[in-house]
Amino acid sequence: MDDGASPSETLAITTYLDDTKPEKNLIPPAGSIERVKLLELQTFITTEIHQKFIPVFRDYVTEDAKNRFRNMLIKSFGTLDERFADGRIYLTGETFTVADAYLFSITPWVERTHVNISHLKKLWAFQDRVAGRPAVQAALLDEAAAAAGRPL
Repeated sequence: MDDGASPSETLAITTYLDDTKPEKNLIPPAGSIERVKLLELQTFITTEIHQKFIPVFRDYVTEDAKNRFRNMLIKSFGTLDERFADGRIYLTGETFTVADAYLFSITPWVERTHVNISHLKKLWAFQDRVAGRPAVQAALLDEAAAAAGRPL
C-alpha cells in the first residue's frame, strides 16, 4: 500500500488483492449479485469457521467448551461441503475466488485442533483441487522457504 499501512482483516486483504490484480478476477464486479454472494460467503467463512477456531486454540478454554466449538465447526464445514453436491469445482462455481483461497488456507487447522471432518469428502476433494493449482503450489513453496528462514 502507498502509505505503508497493511490491511489486517481478511475481507480488506482480499479486496486489496483483487483491486491490485483485477486481471485475476478473484472477486466479481462491483454491483453484481455474484459479488454480494461472494461477500456473504466470505463472511460465513470468517464468522462460522475462522472465529470458531480461536477458542479451540486457546489453552485457557475448557475442553468441554472446545468440544462445543469443534461441533460448531463440523456443522459449518458440512454446510460448505454441501455446496459441492451440485458438482461445482469451487465455492461459487467454476471460477476460483478469494473465498476459495481463504477456505483452503484455514481448513488445515482441523488437524491441529482435532476437528474431525474426514467424512466431508467433497470438501477434501476441493482442498485437493486447490492444492493442485500451480499458483497455490508456488505460494506453498514460498511459504515453506520463509518458514525455514531461507530467502524467497
